Amino acid sequence: MSPKGTRGMTTNIEPMPVLRAGYPGPRGLLILIPLVNLAFIYFLAFSRWPVEEGRRE
Repeated sequence: MSPKGTRGMTTNIEPMPVLRAGYPGPRGLLILIPLVNLAFIYFLAFSRWPVEEGRRE
């Protein structure tokens, strides 16, 4: 598969975990930016997700 095809696949897959957590889909594209992706993964791991907030109420 060409690099362009791989890039397109990644762009389609990355928003999915973010959507499941309850955040807007475009935030998933932060995974594609070097160094920002590390901070974003840390943020996802240790923040309260909007989906969890809805279940607690």
